[in-house]
Amino acid sequence: MRVPVVRRRAVRGNRAGKLKPQMLSSWLEAVAEMTQFGFEAQNVIALRTMKIGAGGAAAHTEAVRMIIEKAAASAEAVAILSMGGSGQRVLRRYRALVRSNRRRLSR
Repeated sequence: MRVPVVRRRAVRGNRAGKLKPQMLSSWLEAVAEMTQFGFEAQNVIALRTMKIGAGGAAAHTEAVRMIIEKAAASAEAVAILSMGGSGQRVLRRYRALVRSNRRRLSR
């Protein structure tokens, strides 16, 4: 018994699944930035966990500060997006906040 052969039509112009070089480079840039953000955020989480785990007044202050910062950062993200900003701009702002927290907690 013969198996029928399915032939595909040729796609003309821009082939499906093929990215333009500009799109690929901006995509890779975004992926690299998100990956770096993830590593930095994990570092801050570890530093905060150690500080809160140590207990005392400094732990309470850090816990309160963390909640206030999260609320302010999300409100800022909403403001950026509502004014026509991009997700990449929000990510850059979040990274700046995470870096400042890492510097502060590393001292």
